Amino acid sequence: MRPTTSASNLYRRAACPGSAKMEENLPEEETKEAREGKLLHDYDAHENYDRRMLTPAQRDLLRINERCLQTILDVIGLPLE
Repeated sequence: MRPTTSASNLYRRAACPGSAKMEENLPEEETKEAREGKLLHDYDAHENYDRRMLTPAQRDLLRINERCLQTILDVIGLPLE
C-alpha cells in the first residue's frame, strides 16, 4: 500500500487536498512509467549502483535530478549528504 502523501504527489496534495480522499482504496497500477520511476528512485538512492545498464535518457534524468537538488540545497544553505 502506498503512502497517502509522497514526494511524487506533494504538488497535487497542495493544489487539491481532497485528492487523498478521492484516491483512497484505489488499486496500485503497475505501468511502464511507474516501473521506470521506481527504478530511477532506486538508482537515485544508491549512487554506488552501476548505471551502465540504464538508457542514456535515464542517466540524463538522474544527472539533472542531482543538479536540481544541489541547486535547491545551495539556495537554502544545506549540504548534500
